[in-house]
Amino acid sequence: MYRGALSILLLILGITGQSALAGSGTGGSEGKAGNGEAKILEANLLKPNGGIERLSDHRGQRLLLDLWATWCLPCKEQSEVVQGLTPELRFYGVQVFAVNVGQGPRLVQDYLSRNPLPQTVLMDRGQQIPRQLGLEGLPALVLVEKDGTVVGVRAGLVSREDLKAWLEETWGPRPQAR
Repeated sequence: MYRGALSILLLILGITGQSALAGSGTGGSEGKAGNGEAKILEANLLKPNGGIERLSDHRGQRLLLDLWATWCLPCKEQSEVVQGLTPELRFYGVQVFAVNVGQGPRLVQDYLSRNPLPQTVLMDRGQQIPRQLGLEGLPALVLVEKDGTVVGVRAGLVSREDLKAWLEETWGPRPQAR
């Protein structure tokens, strides 16, 4: 009896924990850097094949950080949305990083061998970025200005239309092709 109740409790905790981390909705929830103040994002991230990538080395570039995990199905959808907006991201001069959160190199490499990503993949094994920004779920998108300031955070799945509008709100409208 006791073992059965314990198993059910662990199952419930596992399901609620995963759904809390998975984020919610298709528009994402909007936010600044945790407390609403501008924040300079600092993180030393691992490359899947070894080495360290410092976000501070990318000062002078706008960044879009696409936070994901291998177990997160909405993260895969989010990655496809980001890939679909490559022309818009290039127009704004945005460098995209697909940042795996909380997982090790072997798991990430195995996942990427079956599901290659066109973006540069980095790993935030210690969850530095979510902690700095007060994020509790995945997927999440983070926009970073050239000076390293976080200019926006969206938690949950963000649609193509919402991401495009967010880029325009942040960096101005893209001129229409004639």
